[in-house]
Amino acid sequence: MASKQSKLIGVVLAVVVVAAAVGAYWKWGKARSGVSIESISLKDDKGWSQARDIMDKMYGKTSYDEQGRCWSTTLNENDYCMKPIAFDRVDVGNEQRLYLATSGDMPGASHTDSDGAVGAFVLNEKTQELIASTEIMAFTNDSAKGPTEAKLVELSASGYLGWLAEGVQNLNGGIVIAQPYVLAPKGKEIVDLSGLLPGSIGSDGDIATRYTYQPDSSVRSAKVFPMIVTEKDEKSGKFRTFTASFDTRDWSYQCHDEACGNRASDAGLLEDEGDEPQQEAPPANANEALFGDKKQLSQADLKTVLTALGMQYVVKDNDNWGFVTADCQEPFRLSGEVYDLNGDDKDEVWINGGNSCTSGATGKSMWLFVRDESGVYRKNFGFPASSVNSSKELNDGFPEVRFGGTGFCEAVWRWNGKEYEHVKNIATQPGGCDGK
Repeated sequence: MASKQSKLIGVVLAVVVVAAAVGAYWKWGKARSGVSIESISLKDDKGWSQARDIMDKMYGKTSYDEQGRCWSTTLNENDYCMKPIAFDRVDVGNEQRLYLATSGDMPGASHTDSDGAVGAFVLNEKTQELIASTEIMAFTNDSAKGPTEAKLVELSASGYLGWLAEGVQNLNGGIVIAQPYVLAPKGKEIVDLSGLLPGSIGSDGDIATRYTYQPDSSVRSAKVFPMIVTEKDEKSGKFRTFTASFDTRDWSYQCHDEACGNRASDAGLLEDEGDEPQQEAPPANANEALFGDKKQLSQADLKTVLTALGMQYVVKDNDNWGFVTADCQEPFRLSGEVYDLNGDDKDEVWINGGNSCTSGATGKSMWLFVRDESGVYRKNFGFPASSVNSSKELNDGFPEVRFGGTGFCEAVWRWNGKEYEHVKNIATQPGGCDGK
């Protein structure tokens, strides 16, 4: 049976993004030690040396170009020079893995060329054994360049991770499309899971409608998390979010969400939206909407929490239900967990979810409620965040936690004996916290 500390880490890792369908089951008992991601700087001599050893093995020492600091290889009879762009150390359970993403430019390409290249590798850090790899695959991008960056994200509760990247292509007629890539293992290969995710689109060389992507890790039972897509009108600054589901048969993202389907079709990426899945009846009440069939709150405690959040549960129709505030009248989904985090026999309450109205560009927020000395739930914190990771260090039973947002900077919060407080920021990519 998992210890309280192990369950604690599993719970903290679950406090991420917009709520899933009611009744989703979060298998905390199997999350024995959680997942943590540590970025390794490629500007550091030690990090570069470690990445170079991997590149030498994958592409061959003799293919190294000292001047370009890259490794020569070919794809479809075209030459490319591959260089590392993202390097991470990941703890998954009791295993330490290395995740290395590479990018390849085609030497001598013109601005009309679009066939860049990308590669990716997952290794056991201790044995250096390859878990999954692809030395090179096509990456559509202007001037036949590979991606300039790739962000490693969790794609499932079981430690399945992948990279988010984006390629831009200027088409005839002044149309420009920025197409997402989701690179992750399938068997022993790294493949692109992006499927029918809509790409940003514009004209005259400018992106008018920008999309960002964040795995919806509140759906803990999913083999691969759905993808929350945030749409931003660059001119008006307005945001809205929708969901792309993951098809485990095709092993790619699809657009069954009506809003997602419409936008993918607008971008010319869908020919047939297909049949939409049957919609379940909305939850009967706020407790069910928040916690499904998991442990719920008493009516008194539920009222205290919702009052502190300034939210109420509404059902407009079968497709349009959730929570609203005085300022955000478009229903949004929330998900929660009632659990004794630090083993003091007093349950804490985690709430996560929201939309662009509640949480701006991040598109979701998370809140923690802790009982005070009189036994009343008090809001401990509440702010926009898209992901959270915990350390194994505990303070009075509470782990130190790192919250991520839309960029490459994570905020570290630590329990001070009475509440969580912000202690520092950590960049997940070089320069990620500049000015913060």
